[in-house]
Amino acid sequence: MNAEGLLGTAFWILGVSTREDRRRILEASDEKSLTLDPTVCEACRERLTNPRTRLTEEMRWLPGVSPKRGFDVAASIQSRSDAIPESAQLPKLAAFNLRAMTLSRVAETANHLLLAEEVAALALLGDDLDAGSILQEINEDRSIAQFPPARREQVEDEIRSRLKECAATALRALGGLPTPQIILVMTDLAERWGLDADDQFPEVFSMLVELYEVEAQQFLQPEAEAIENLCHSILKASSAGEASILPLIERLATLVRRWDTVAQPLQLIAYSKGMDHPTSAGLGRTLRGLSIDLHNDKEMSSSAQILTELCTEVFAELPEFSERVEEDLEAIRDIATSNKEGAQQAEEFAREISYSAEVGTFIKHRIALSPQAVEWKDTSFLLENIKPFVGGTRGRYGDSFTISVSGGGRSMEIAFSGNGDVFNAVTSRLWRSVGVRLLMQVLANLKAGKPVRFGDVMIDDTSIHMLERKVFGAPKLLKYPLASVGHQSRDGALFLVSSDRKAQSVLNYANCDNVQLLATMLSIRREKNLPKLSSIIRQ
Repeated sequence: MNAEGLLGTAFWILGVSTREDRRRILEASDEKSLTLDPTVCEACRERLTNPRTRLTEEMRWLPGVSPKRGFDVAASIQSRSDAIPESAQLPKLAAFNLRAMTLSRVAETANHLLLAEEVAALALLGDDLDAGSILQEINEDRSIAQFPPARREQVEDEIRSRLKECAATALRALGGLPTPQIILVMTDLAERWGLDADDQFPEVFSMLVELYEVEAQQFLQPEAEAIENLCHSILKASSAGEASILPLIERLATLVRRWDTVAQPLQLIAYSKGMDHPTSAGLGRTLRGLSIDLHNDKEMSSSAQILTELCTEVFAELPEFSERVEEDLEAIRDIATSNKEGAQQAEEFAREISYSAEVGTFIKHRIALSPQAVEWKDTSFLLENIKPFVGGTRGRYGDSFTISVSGGGRSMEIAFSGNGDVFNAVTSRLWRSVGVRLLMQVLANLKAGKPVRFGDVMIDDTSIHMLERKVFGAPKLLKYPLASVGHQSRDGALFLVSSDRKAQSVLNYANCDNVQLLATMLSIRREKNLPKLSSIIRQ
């Protein structure tokens, strides 16, 4: 869009209204050429007398507004550069064009909060534009000015052009902000119209996202390559001992966090459409792969733990069991062959599961885990009695932890702060000793054709049933293939959304039984591109 908005249209430059005919346009062009650049006046005359180019000028002006009021509005903008007239009582396209002027003015203030509000307001107005109403407003003036009527498809094309111009204006406005504030604005807008939105993203914002991604890729692509190269360097340098790679891992964490900050808006937007952000998913797999190699091949558990925590922090926000996809799969294989294990393997399993530690700053409490039970303070809970597997969650800022188990009419909640290593140690052992057992039971039921319910979500071996988004009336249960439902763990919950965004579900990790099992199955199925959930046990 022209940076001057209304003041850059041929109507304003020549001082003619949308109701004046060719003769008056020619006269106005000759008159203005005495004080303005004649080539500019000639170009304006051509744009207004050619029916096709005239439509572009009409769409940038104030359709549906009387000539006098239209020029009064434009004059007030010219005389008061710090203010835009109220647009609430104007026709929709006229209101949209004035809001676009507001966006241009706000861009000069470098206020990212105000800019986010203006982009949101403009995007919503853009989605409210109706080609039929605009066509009627334009053709009413054209009939007075004796120009041939415009066609609906022409107006529809012009609406798309206007939205693209305004998205470009928004991107230029963002370009005047520091990079952290640009990311804040895009993230804020993505969260406004993400999983909780009833409709698709506003068209202006979708176009802005496409433009943002083009710009962001200039940073993300080389940074991703640098991260992958550093991962290779860490694995190579590990032959010199764990101490030699710790500075490299610290450098890697800095690069990954910086990369994720820029990619976060794109991740939210992709997820809201039921998809993964491909580059993020690939980078996450690279980091998980390095962690597994360091743990399994190099026996560098400390470094592997740092990388595991980095993955859960950056790519999931919460260190849920579902993020340990490769480890989960290995555990499933172990359990699937457990009947063949002898006494030696059983002893090794007991050693791996057994753990104890004290948590608390002033008052110490003991937490312990054995192959038989989990103990907290003076209470114990038999592992074999655990049925619904609620599991563990990390507080929003990573410094408080909750581990919950229940079954047989009892429940136990273990809550503490400041001991992330204890949290990771206990949850990983609980998952191996209890979670995988329950997961195998779920997979067996699915293989036998028995559907399984998690909160308001029901799954069978090849599909997911979720409630449709509906404001009024009772929602229906909609069925989707597994590949048509996106999932993500964040803010203490598992978010599910269908690719057509007609159905969604939010399952809270803290109070929805076995939601970790669902998250794990979906992660492994996606990771391995499996046709059925029950195929997991045959991998």
